[in-house]
Amino acid sequence: LSLLNGSRLYTEVREEGNAGNIFVEASDSIELNGVFENRISSIQSTLRREVNGRSGDIQINTGLLSATDGGQIFTTSNGTADTGNITINARGLVSFDGFDVDSRFISKVSTNVKGAGNSGNISITAGDLSLTNSGLISTQNFGIGNAGGIFLNVDNTVVFDGGGSEISPTPGSARSVVATAGTAGNIEVKA
Repeated sequence: LSLLNGSRLYTEVREEGNAGNIFVEASDSIELNGVFENRISSIQSTLRREVNGRSGDIQINTGLLSATDGGQIFTTSNGTADTGNITINARGLVSFDGFDVDSRFISKVSTNVKGAGNSGNISITAGDLSLTNSGLISTQNFGIGNAGGIFLNVDNTVVFDGGGSEISPTPGSARSVVATAGTAGNIEVKA
């Protein structure tokens, strides 16, 4: 499965209600690459307004997963709504690498809330995991809710690398962040 140049696989609610779940099973690989006119190549579940509801869960089963040049997997909501969880199972490498030079969108997997809701958990099971040149795993809450946990279960190597230059604004990282009054989630790494 390839999502390129701003292509998206997504569920979205613009008024009241819950966004649907996304389940992707790709026997060989999944590739998310690039941004076109500020549209991110992505798998996403989104609540657009400050409404009651929940963004959907995302579950991915594949051999290899690669997000490059701004490709993203995310759930997001506003207001009191919670975001869904993201689960990635890959037999081989899971890689988030680089960013789009024009838009500065980074390659990442994230759950984000702007308000009183809680952001979901991110769970990755993989043969290898690589976060390079600004690649990011992130659970975030920009309001007063809680940020989800990050759980990484990797058979072989985990690599975080590539930052400290004008080209790459941040190093590869995993983070759970709350902007105001909530609780940040735990990060667990087994490798």
